Amino acid sequence: MILAEFEREFRNIYGQEANRSAEFHNVKELALLLFDELQNNSHGKQKSYDKELRKHLANHDNSYSSNVKFAMINHIDCLIPFIRRHYEGSAEDNIDGISSRIGIMRNGIAHNKMDFDFAPVHLSDIKIIEELLYVMRLTDIGVTEENCRHIINELFDENIALS
Repeated sequence: MILAEFEREFRNIYGQEANRSAEFHNVKELALLLFDELQNNSHGKQKSYDKELRKHLANHDNSYSSNVKFAMINHIDCLIPFIRRHYEGSAEDNIDGISSRIGIMRNGIAHNKMDFDFAPVHLSDIKIIEELLYVMRLTDIGVTEENCRHIINELFDENIALS
């Protein structure tokens, strides 16, 4: 449920394609216009295939792992003490690892492919995602980063000495 909630909150706060460039949006819009034109000149099965492909492109969004990475980088200053508590190495390397593992786990659950290996690190990953959810929402309503860190520290009983 935490992974599903992240997906919902990400879309509510950032939108469907928050971390895409203007060039991507321009190309996507152009492709959708081309599909519209193709659809207007098509009949029968071809028209239904055009419609189906256009809908697929219109609904296309980023991967789950890229959204996790985007949100974590966006809130890195708030998350660093919690990442350091549960992981070794640099925050950037850990963000790559967390987002990758969480993406694989989420896709396995969502597509009923439960053959991924569940390791102890996945528990820390899920906890970080849950903390990220609170950071995203608190920041969105105007809570300062410093206050977010203190709230997360208390809420999740992290016992980190924060300045």
